[in-house]
Amino acid sequence: MSFDEDFDPKDLNTNLQQFPKNASQKPKKTALTLRQAIEYGEYDVAYLSTFPEWHELPKHIQFEYLNEAMDNRRKQLLQHWAYINRTSNWSVRDDLKEISAGIEKQLDELERDRQKIMAEYLK
Repeated sequence: MSFDEDFDPKDLNTNLQQFPKNASQKPKKTALTLRQAIEYGEYDVAYLSTFPEWHELPKHIQFEYLNEAMDNRRKQLLQHWAYINRTSNWSVRDDLKEISAGIEKQLDELERDRQKIMAEYLK
């Protein structure tokens, strides 16, 4: 599902409420599946390891899932960045400048995380 098609903010709020409060908690039966977490761009190994099927996957497939999740997260961040930057008068609004800077910071963090994950899984 792309960001624009069939987007219902109520669905997003429902899904966000289903995340565990901390990474050590097991996901609820109504929570996201491992596949959905990957599609939403979740690449935190601590969270993904709360899914029992994560431990059954070979290291190579875990890496491929992480790589896919990071690609998904990057696409999401770029979509948000593009939306903010095409908003009228964004360059004179301090709140939008802060949001844009925050997105850029998350993109930088994502690339650093990608390098760390590659170093861990491909050595």
